[in-house]
Amino acid sequence: MKISKEKIAQGVKMPIISLGLDSRQDNKAAKAAVNNWLELGGRGIDLTFRDNKIKLAGKAIAEHAGKIDRKDLFLTLVINTCDPEEIADTMKKKLEEL
Repeated sequence: MKISKEKIAQGVKMPIISLGLDSRQDNKAAKAAVNNWLELGGRGIDLTFRDNKIKLAGKAIAEHAGKIDRKDLFLTLVINTCDPEEIADTMKKKLEEL
């Protein structure tokens, strides 16, 4: 599967379509969705802030280690605050979960 990319910065192109995960998916289905997406060539994953899908995505991504170049993988996450300190703390926590 070929997904178009859009230039977002000098030398950086981001896929224009991402797989979205949310709290309505059960864990097994969410992990399978990420695995299937990556196997099909998808490289964008949109994660929800509210639940444990970040850990599941991390596990699925780890299963593809060595098959996917890290620079081609794009993860997006909505942060529900505008406070700079909270943003930094939240990002650190979410990266640890991933």
